[in-house]
Amino acid sequence: MDLDEGRRLMSGETWERKTRTRVRRVPDANVRRVRPLYVYVIYYCFICVYLAAAWLEATDGYLAASVLKDGLVNDHLAVATGQVPRLATAGFVCDSPLELFMQLATLLTVGAEVEALLGHSLFWAVYWLCGLCGSLADAVGSELPVTYGPANAAAGMVGALVAFYVRNWALEERIESEREAAREARREAVAASLGPSAATGSRDGAESDGGAPLASLSSRDGDGTGTSSGRRRGGGAAGGGGKMEEGEAEVELLPFWSIKLSARMSSRARGALNVLGSLVVASQGLLEFGDASRSASWIGLIAAFWTGSLLTFLVGPHYEVRVEPPPTPASAAAAAAAAAQTAGAGAEEGSSSSSSSSGSSSSSSGMESEAAPTAGAAGGRAAAAAAAAVSRAVAWTAKEGPVKADADGLRVRERARDDVPRACARAAGL
Repeated sequence: MDLDEGRRLMSGETWERKTRTRVRRVPDANVRRVRPLYVYVIYYCFICVYLAAAWLEATDGYLAASVLKDGLVNDHLAVATGQVPRLATAGFVCDSPLELFMQLATLLTVGAEVEALLGHSLFWAVYWLCGLCGSLADAVGSELPVTYGPANAAAGMVGALVAFYVRNWALEERIESEREAAREARREAVAASLGPSAATGSRDGAESDGGAPLASLSSRDGDGTGTSSGRRRGGGAAGGGGKMEEGEAEVELLPFWSIKLSARMSSRARGALNVLGSLVVASQGLLEFGDASRSASWIGLIAAFWTGSLLTFLVGPHYEVRVEPPPTPASAAAAAAAAAQTAGAGAEEGSSSSSSSSGSSSSSSGMESEAAPTAGAAGGRAAAAAAAAVSRAVAWTAKEGPVKADADGLRVRERARDDVPRACARAAGL
């Protein structure tokens, strides 16, 4: 009870507390995705390098900007003499605004997807190792004296994305098939629990109303089939403004200037977005192909692509689909009874131990009576601190623990990583 409510009660005014209940739905089982972070760090590094070169060219002339770029590019003779940092800095040099725009668009589409699927650490390793391996391959085997540009890192990200989807081949189809099987089993269990008479009565009432009993049961049980079928029969009149239609999903759009917008997109719109990302990658490849005679080589591109592919295939995430049936009311009641029985046994043991120690503590009760209030207060504070620590530990464990099963009992779990020799043998087909 707050202060305002107490004043209203004392003054005799009527007061009605309005509460809003929000039902949180467990998201559907899918692969683990993280929010991109290092993509934006690399994004702003490209912008800073290009703006620094443009500022020097505007203030001190073209020669000053050329000196800055010449100190960053992959000069093969300079690398042979010991200037190894050029292998890392050459990837941030962009000649034209078009090349800068294409690289930033590639980062915000392909790079963001790769980091969301692989995680922060693996994406960081893939990006830098691909860039370094591509630059090293250029320095060793390229016919060009100087190479630069972000083509090697972009090829490595594309290779990492291809390796992830190859390693988790047909994962979406497996999830959907397991989901349909779980929903069908749940519908059969509900129909069996109702019995033939209840099913017949529900079918008769559904025929008179023009509906299907099993569809309504599945919709109440967490399956959206009944609701979507009723919406399709009604011509979409029952669709609310805040509810997503079947086939829609909440996605996050990442435009050019890193503005995050949440939008609801259908499967067709998501496919169009994927096609747009593929076009961006293809445009980047065509751009680098046109400039290959002076800024990049196919040796570096191939080396970076295979570096990203092998690294992701060996240490990248590999998911499997597990089916965990949701708890029924009978199993929940049995678990509650077992917990109550365990708590009762613990209370009995505590009472027996306290009764056995009461005789030994009676002799020293007079001496401890003066320190009892202080000890009680200290014990209360210690107990409160311990409870707070336990609650924080439980909250942290729940936050960092494995993903829970969804409403259909599905859980997409990452498999234990194999050792490198076994993964290499699997990659070689042995």
